[in-house]
Amino acid sequence: MELNGVGEAALALQSTLGESMRNVLKRSLLAGIAVACAPTTAAWAQTAEPNAQPDTATLEDVVVTGLRSVSGTRQEIKREAQGIVDSLTSEQIERTPDLSLAESLERIAGVNGVIGFQVSESRTVTVRGFDARYNSFSIDGNPIWNSSRNNRGTQLDVFPTSVVNQVSVFKSVTADLDANSIGGHVGLRTLRAFDGGGRPYLTARSSIGGYDQESLTGDGALDYRVSFAGKRTFADGRWGVVIGAETQRYDYYDEYNQVTGYAQVGGVDVVSGSLFRGLFQHRTQRDALYGKVEYGAQGDLYGFLSLNYFRQQDEDDSHRGGVFLSPARITGAASGTGNFTNAVTEVYLERYDLDRETFLAASGFDFRVGDTGAINVRASYTRYDNDETTSRTERFQFSGLSGSYDISRTDPAVTLIPRAGFDDATNYVYRTNRDAFINQIPHKDDVYSLRADFNGNTQPGAQGFGVSTGLYFRRLDRQFDRTQLNYRQPTGTTFRLSTVVDPDAPSQRPTGTGPLIVDPDSLWSFIRANGTFSQNDFLTADYNLVEDVVAGHASLHYNLGRFGAILGVRVEDTSYTNQNGELRSGVVVPVDRNFEYTEVLPNAQLRFDLTPDFRLRAAYTETLGRPDFVDFAFGRTVNLDANGNPVISGTNPFLKPRQAESYDLSAEYYLQNGLVSLGLFSKELTNETFTQRIETRDASGLIILTETTPLNTGSGALQGWEANIIVDRLVGLPAPLDGLGFSLNYTLLEGEWNVVFSNGTRRTVGGLRNQPRWIGNASLTYAAGPIDATLSYRAQGRTFTGGFGTTEAGDVYADNYDRLDLSASYRLRPGVKLFGEIRNITDTWRVEQTGLGGDDTRLAIAPGRSWSVGIRGTF
Repeated sequence: MELNGVGEAALALQSTLGESMRNVLKRSLLAGIAVACAPTTAAWAQTAEPNAQPDTATLEDVVVTGLRSVSGTRQEIKREAQGIVDSLTSEQIERTPDLSLAESLERIAGVNGVIGFQVSESRTVTVRGFDARYNSFSIDGNPIWNSSRNNRGTQLDVFPTSVVNQVSVFKSVTADLDANSIGGHVGLRTLRAFDGGGRPYLTARSSIGGYDQESLTGDGALDYRVSFAGKRTFADGRWGVVIGAETQRYDYYDEYNQVTGYAQVGGVDVVSGSLFRGLFQHRTQRDALYGKVEYGAQGDLYGFLSLNYFRQQDEDDSHRGGVFLSPARITGAASGTGNFTNAVTEVYLERYDLDRETFLAASGFDFRVGDTGAINVRASYTRYDNDETTSRTERFQFSGLSGSYDISRTDPAVTLIPRAGFDDATNYVYRTNRDAFINQIPHKDDVYSLRADFNGNTQPGAQGFGVSTGLYFRRLDRQFDRTQLNYRQPTGTTFRLSTVVDPDAPSQRPTGTGPLIVDPDSLWSFIRANGTFSQNDFLTADYNLVEDVVAGHASLHYNLGRFGAILGVRVEDTSYTNQNGELRSGVVVPVDRNFEYTEVLPNAQLRFDLTPDFRLRAAYTETLGRPDFVDFAFGRTVNLDANGNPVISGTNPFLKPRQAESYDLSAEYYLQNGLVSLGLFSKELTNETFTQRIETRDASGLIILTETTPLNTGSGALQGWEANIIVDRLVGLPAPLDGLGFSLNYTLLEGEWNVVFSNGTRRTVGGLRNQPRWIGNASLTYAAGPIDATLSYRAQGRTFTGGFGTTEAGDVYADNYDRLDLSASYRLRPGVKLFGEIRNITDTWRVEQTGLGGDDTRLAIAPGRSWSVGIRGTF
């Protein structure tokens, strides 16, 4: 890949620049702040909504009436923003085969998708190297909440792309945005009735499709996707209504290869665990329904009430099989290869079901105050149900096999020496006296939010001094309840693989190196009917959390000619009450805990226009990242050592948030039909969380307390640059080349994570959690006559997954990844198009690697290609 070579060369150059880049950013920003603080003359003008409302259109005569078109252009959004912003509109999203918001966001400079548990699809996103737990998200000015069970990262794959009218990624956040925005803030804006001057509007699409890897049993049906969105105004244009819906369903399977562990023996990596192949069948149903009623009165008042419903259901059957290897039975080990004796081959099933349901009721109004001010109010209620179930059977085994392996490739190979009976499913016997389990992990969140802001003379084009100030409240009420159901087959039970092989799957015989497709219903029926049942209620993992965030912000705005500045501060107070269980000497005791912390976070945004089309920006922001639930909300275990002194392990209810300082510089040049931008950025992270063992001793040196608990002892840093070129149409070329356009973006990231081990020792890892070394996008568009086509290329460099070892050999990285997609349409008549799409033309694998050389395959996933055809109408 060309981008890979460019990325590695640029990374080497950036490493040389190192600390100097950070110093340049600091000095430039401080100089700009000094200029901003110089005395100036006030001038007042009209007022627009605050920068915190990227999902709200520009005010005309103070109050929102809508953009001139249904969605603006990327360059208009970037030019009018108060911070450093990159965006996508429905027009760009419509020209890709992306199924969810998580996939669409990957097209924006500096944004990278992170795949979900046991799937090859993006579920969350990183912003400039910081994953979802460090970022904030909003929809029409109200918070989005679709958190996982362990951290606050918003799961964006529940949002189909049809709900998006505009999505903006704020990379330098202003004081009016949620402070949990170390990476940035993602603002989603839905369609509004007053967009496009209030003209009626309707868009609809319907498509069918399929995957190369459609079904393991040969019964796969065509995938489908149906959506519509429409709006209109009535009552002399004072009232408006928006309504939309989408439903999509698709089935496919991933090819899956995994090496579960390595050991270093004689200076080489040796397999220590299972060498599995898998076939993972995924079934996804995604539904959305949304509606909005709006009111606008003569430019003095705008109000809305919206109801939104999103649901995604995933059913995943993971069929696994392979050999279990012990280093003691491996001979002739060399780099990536080895021989083995007396190995055990295994076949088993894992299942993962995820049902995520979100109901969001939101409202807001914008009210004109005098000639130059506006009050903006937003309120919302979110009910989020995350029902998660994982299950795993015990293993059907056949032992006494010898052979060799080669793990120096994406597709790790195992060669077995044939042994009588190893290819007969009757000889694979279920392992007894071990538990098969069903792990039920539901959590329910009720989220309430309210914010009120006053803005005076802060809209684009205002001159002189302005002010923005406001209050914010958000309450999270979470109930987490985990239960595990165990079924153990007693010694003496004989259960053979041949009795549960799926009769609908193509003819199957065991290979000893891969899975067989089993019938889940038959398998679990036997396990339940014959197993000894037990239940673990995980009382120390269950909790009821009420977390309140109260914030206030104030900013002074100044604009005079070509220069503009915003100097602000945000004060956030976070408090919580948590009820969980503490295991004390084998007895679970209910515990209530309370904690509170307050952060004062300054903020500065500067702008200078060298020419009407050439803008420089600089920003300094302080932000935070609240602790992960898994680190502070769960219970603890308290035992006594041999001397009767307490030994405590578990979470830390008194964790403070991570903190970050960010420095940004940006140069932006606006073309007639596009833009060119270059950004430099640096972030310094403190108070990162790592689990440590702490011993407290008395005056004589005897241990009187031992605690193993998460502490705010780590740190990290990230610096990088990004370039962005957008040309909607190459003006001046002769027909038919005058229909060509393109966009390119490239982001280079250099991060380091200073991790702390339980014994207090430290080491530095060359990347933040889920941070790629570089990210690139390229798209070529063509629109002429009835034809419209887009070829999109997406690539990312080597990415640290967040899994680290005591030495570099234990770190886990995702290898370079790229994907090519194609969308094309043909206009049948005005507003009506036939279209076709192909995803992952390159048929790319996602590969994770580890080991002494950093190139031994740990995990490899391939979803194959997919396609769809359909019809789209816009009226």
